[in-house]
Amino acid sequence: MGFGILVVGYFITFIMSMTLYGWAIRLVGYIIMASACMKIKEYFPHFKYSILVLALLTISGGADAVLEISRLVGYAPAWFEQATVINGYARFALQLAFHFALLISVSFAAGSVDLPDKRISAVMDIVAVSFSSFMYILAMTHPRLNGVAVLVGLAANIMVLVLLFGCYMRICPEGDEDMPRGKTKIPFVDKINDSLEKRNLEEVEKSKAEIAARRRSLQERNERNAQKDKKKKK
Repeated sequence: MGFGILVVGYFITFIMSMTLYGWAIRLVGYIIMASACMKIKEYFPHFKYSILVLALLTISGGADAVLEISRLVGYAPAWFEQATVINGYARFALQLAFHFALLISVSFAAGSVDLPDKRISAVMDIVAVSFSSFMYILAMTHPRLNGVAVLVGLAANIMVLVLLFGCYMRICPEGDEDMPRGKTKIPFVDKINDSLEKRNLEEVEKSKAEIAARRRSLQERNERNAQKDKKKKK
């Protein structure tokens, strides 16, 4: 459906990009998430807004790449610094808009497939992302809060990542409810998925055994009652 690819793209964009070459990693992440949202849009139209914001983020990421590569080759006019700052503000605003568009879309998707817990999680994540953005803005005027802002932002990103992974595990096209999840070709993701699939199968088998045992118990009780009724009639 696309949620698995979205999980990978989100992880690349907001977790792996916390490095020296984050500008390149983010650009790759934007493209991966856009391809994932295009797949999900076939089932949940609200994701078209996430695609629109990701298109703008890709443009911003391309501008980042041009600026950084130019610096690496030794071409850095004075206006590059100002352009970098402006693009940084634009990226911040667009990433915030993307989170709102994404989480609202997830909320609608969860509601349409009767997953109230995921809908509540999406609302909580909107609050977390809003607070993270507030801390980021506050850190601009109070540099001592930079570390706190980074930690709060990381926590918010992890919350969103967990929500998306939950959607990947529980939302699927109609008719594929009992089908095993496809491989993402990401070793640690596939390992987690295999473990969860195994646990789910064990729970299903356990539930089936309990239901069968209850049915046998009920049948035996009905038979005993029927025999008692026959004896009373005699």
